[in-house]
Amino acid sequence: MLGAVPMSKFTILHLSDLHWASSKANDMRIIVDGLVSDLEESKAKRNKSANMIAFSGDLVQAGEDPALFQDAKTEFIDKVLKATGLNSDRMFFVPGNHDIQRKAVREAEYIEAGLQQSLSTVDKVNAFVDSLNKRDLSVLPALVRMGNFDAFIGTLSSAKPVSSSPLLKTYLFNCGGSRVGVACFNSAWRSTGEPDDRDRRQMLLVERNVDIAISDIKEAEIRVAMFHHPFDWLAEFDETAVSSRLMSQFDVLLCGHIHRSSPEARVTSAGSAIISQTGCLYHHRKHFNGYQFITIDLGTRKVEFDIRSWFDTRRTFDTALDVAPNGSLVLDFSPRTQPGKPSLDGFLQEIRPIVRENAAQHINISDTLDVKLGAKDAFICPPLVVGRSRPEIDAAEEMVADPAEKAADEASTISAEDLLRSTGNFLIVGSRETGKSSLAHYMAVLCAEGTSDQQRIPIYIDYRLLKPNLYGFKKAIGAYLSTTKTGLDVESTMKDGDFLFLLDNFDGSNIPQKKELLGFVEKYPNVRWIFYSDERFGGLDPKNPKANILPDFKYATIQQLPRKSIRELAHRWCDQTGADTGKTFSTVMAQIQSGNLPRTGYMVTLLLWALHQEKKFERINEAVLLTNMVDYLLGKADFTKALRREFDPTAKEIVLQSLSAFLKEKGDFALKDEVTEFLISFFKQKGLRYAASDVLNGMLDCGILSETDGKLSFKYRCFQEYFYANLLRNDPSLLDEHTRGFEFVNYSRELDLLSGLRRQNGDLLNRISSALATSAPSILSGYDSSDFDAITEAKSALGVPTKQIADIRKKRLTSEQIDDMRDAADRRLAKKAQSRKPARSVPQRPVLKAATDEPSESKTASPLMSPPSYLVAISLLGKVVKNSEFNDADEKVKATRFYIDCVMHVCLLYCGIMDDILSEDGEDDVLAGKLNGKEREVVKYILKKVVIQAMLEQVSDEIGTEKLYSIYERIINSNDVNSFEAVAVNNILYDLSHPGWLEYWRRSIAANQKREFILNLMVEKIWKSIHTRPISDGERIKVEKITDEIERMLGFPKVAKGRLLEKLRTSVQETNKRLDGD
Repeated sequence: MLGAVPMSKFTILHLSDLHWASSKANDMRIIVDGLVSDLEESKAKRNKSANMIAFSGDLVQAGEDPALFQDAKTEFIDKVLKATGLNSDRMFFVPGNHDIQRKAVREAEYIEAGLQQSLSTVDKVNAFVDSLNKRDLSVLPALVRMGNFDAFIGTLSSAKPVSSSPLLKTYLFNCGGSRVGVACFNSAWRSTGEPDDRDRRQMLLVERNVDIAISDIKEAEIRVAMFHHPFDWLAEFDETAVSSRLMSQFDVLLCGHIHRSSPEARVTSAGSAIISQTGCLYHHRKHFNGYQFITIDLGTRKVEFDIRSWFDTRRTFDTALDVAPNGSLVLDFSPRTQPGKPSLDGFLQEIRPIVRENAAQHINISDTLDVKLGAKDAFICPPLVVGRSRPEIDAAEEMVADPAEKAADEASTISAEDLLRSTGNFLIVGSRETGKSSLAHYMAVLCAEGTSDQQRIPIYIDYRLLKPNLYGFKKAIGAYLSTTKTGLDVESTMKDGDFLFLLDNFDGSNIPQKKELLGFVEKYPNVRWIFYSDERFGGLDPKNPKANILPDFKYATIQQLPRKSIRELAHRWCDQTGADTGKTFSTVMAQIQSGNLPRTGYMVTLLLWALHQEKKFERINEAVLLTNMVDYLLGKADFTKALRREFDPTAKEIVLQSLSAFLKEKGDFALKDEVTEFLISFFKQKGLRYAASDVLNGMLDCGILSETDGKLSFKYRCFQEYFYANLLRNDPSLLDEHTRGFEFVNYSRELDLLSGLRRQNGDLLNRISSALATSAPSILSGYDSSDFDAITEAKSALGVPTKQIADIRKKRLTSEQIDDMRDAADRRLAKKAQSRKPARSVPQRPVLKAATDEPSESKTASPLMSPPSYLVAISLLGKVVKNSEFNDADEKVKATRFYIDCVMHVCLLYCGIMDDILSEDGEDDVLAGKLNGKEREVVKYILKKVVIQAMLEQVSDEIGTEKLYSIYERIINSNDVNSFEAVAVNNILYDLSHPGWLEYWRRSIAANQKREFILNLMVEKIWKSIHTRPISDGERIKVEKITDEIERMLGFPKVAKGRLLEKLRTSVQETNKRLDGD
């Protein structure tokens, strides 16, 4: 860090890209003479005296001829040194792509091809540099191209480097009582010198070299880094690894190559640096030729660029008015954010490979797969939204916001990098398999590479294994980093705030443990914390003492992957496998859409893996994918040491099924000795003489199980759920036990997978339906389809014109107001849960009609489900219906209609609560004085539509599949179909692009011509779909036809209709382009 230094100013003369060539020597002498004259005049008349000279590459036009370097010395270097009055030990050089011997590359293509293949990750490149620094002769052929340049530089200067290798030279010198450090990086060693930007994104600066440079010049008060190629010419993995480190640990970065002057002060939360991209000294006399002085004023914290440009008609350098006003640019000079702790630098250098390997082990499906990507290649970060946790609030705000406000809201989306560079602690929440653990490992890699608010040591910890005290953290740190050569004082490092703890699987339900952890967070305020939590834990409910609410923590939610991210992940896989990216991406998207699968990294990776294994699947669900994957992994495991005869697939499955039950009882983790003892006992019980320890090692080696700090678990939670589902499939008594009463709610994931494995699930449909029918919360009583009809007819009764709806959208409700409304709804819901009277004077009836004729097990009153359990049960029923393709059609029709009926009841409950809290005389009138009566009615209308739309989307997501086409058709064609069923089924048919959806929608328009609410729901459905999925030409024609008919029914004027249709067409085209990555 720059402190009080004796000298007040430090000036760098930055030159680059001379390209000395014998054929152009006469023209070049003109430029050099002009440069020398300008330097002398600058020193004499403008008080510009350089303290050092930096030449950032391309000294000669072609490095094949050693004589050119000597000519450049005589004709250029010696003259510049004389003009500035500096010795050769103050002039520093780095090579450029023109300085290499191109012939050496072309004559050994096999070497270049091998390097391109092998130097593909940060760790591989670091290992190469380590071998080079150990004088390993095997790596020398890679550097033949640098021979003439290196030989010349070795004779040029008397300066003694701190360290020297073909890829890095570092220097320290005193200037005016201050220490100046210079790191000369060779970015050209991977250049081929071929034209047309062929080298772009192929260059390597190398993380290991950056670490060495920082260590070499750690005593310097001013640190200067030089390299030829700008950041955007480096390989992407290399740029990511070195850019943050350079920005945070150096004060000035000097580069060339692109032949134009572009100075800037780049500031990030990781650090700030002055970047000097200087012009080309000579390309052609008519071309822009230039150079610049960089003067750092240490007193005022300013940097001045004095940019000089060649004027050929006058044969002189002068002020570069075409680059900056008056040829000068003044920028703020921020000191480095922290001095850089040598011990921390060294420790991070040592652990980076460990952090990357831990991440790769988790993110890659298995070590046995031939597709092995680095953590940052195998993982695509999902979108993160900061500060929001409730989708229904997002939807309500979307309805009442104007376009300008919506655009401003997009700023709430944040990248993992920006989140790390920001300050404060975070809780990141996501649904199952959205990649929370992978995200945590990915962020650990980013932090280790320097992407953070300050230099920190990242530590990934599974909260389920943590005892939140100092000993527990020491143990967790040791387990994550294993054995390191450099010792670490954990308590001192925590006091200094040098850790970033990434706590995965955080669950606040254990209140004492949570309290102890928060006490630990408070004790070490400078440490940074990021927690990852499953949204199923209900963690953001402030009324729930077991929630994951954390004081002073910011919140972020994980969203599903957009198409462009899925395309990028497919591209990375195909780069490794040689498959066609376009076809692979199209197949993956088709499977996601037809199978209604979640757009998560986990699911996309499963699909890519299945395609790579050439599994031909017409009908696919998660259970089928897991079956294929598990079969493959177990097939790779070597059990020959354990057995007299190899395990067959059935034997492997049975052992893992029993192990899944054992680990479930243990809370998903058990000590390795405990698991070994369990297997010994299991084999003994079966009368089998198998070596339990060898069987266990086989499970670990193939990637089914993983070990952390002596404790074993399934590598992915879905593996445990899959094997437990198979156990239920093979153990009817256990299945019966888990599906009695509402016990099935606690095994919803396993039962979902079980239904996908069996595809014939009459027993599950009956049990779940019966529980929903007889044990629904009492607050659902009194609702039926007539209540939905009343809502859909309310628009005309309220008489709210379109203009007023537009006006209310302009009067946007804030997040706080909507939060108040939702809190009021929660209070009202709690009261109604205790006691609810029927809505009308009608005889009390069963809450729901079951989808089964199975008699009740008991005539006594059944206990009632809690609302959360009821919602889980509905969702599970939908998933089981979707997976029950081989059940009888009548059975599926009953179950589907019953599921939709359950969703309708929940939907009506929410709408009823909204009615209550928006009443002007309501006890929870949070909008008092904010909206008048008419506006309240419009808000009711909008919020009801939001609620209903959200519930209809849930229906489409949970039961939408082509396998149920005939079921949907039977329902919508039945004589007793109600309006909610019709809307729900129509939405499903539209989402699946059912061949007859257009005709079904036309029938719905005709049946609901007086129900503007339903017509508006249909418009909103279309509007949302054209912004979220591509529409084919044929489908677009259908969409335009149906929109035309809806608008005609709503009575839109012809001009407005034409305008809206044109906007619709434009939106479709823009969406298709956006989703295709254009």
